Amino acid sequence: MSEQPLIQGLFEKLPSPGPWAQSARQHWLDAAKVIFDLVYEPEAKTPQALPSGSEPPSEQSGNGAQD
Repeated sequence: MSEQPLIQGLFEKLPSPGPWAQSARQHWLDAAKVIFDLVYEPEAKTPQALPSGSEPPSEQSGNGAQD
């Protein structure tokens, strides 16, 4: 974990077990999302398969005519 100081610092901010105000908990979760988005790139989206018998939409030029 020492290779990721942002994540290490985030976990150091966790309070001891016990009561934790909902607003403080949400603030920590929001920070976690931002840090994880910075540290880890999202996985590449894979194109969804078309239903059988469907064809991909044809590309059109700006005037609406098909190329």
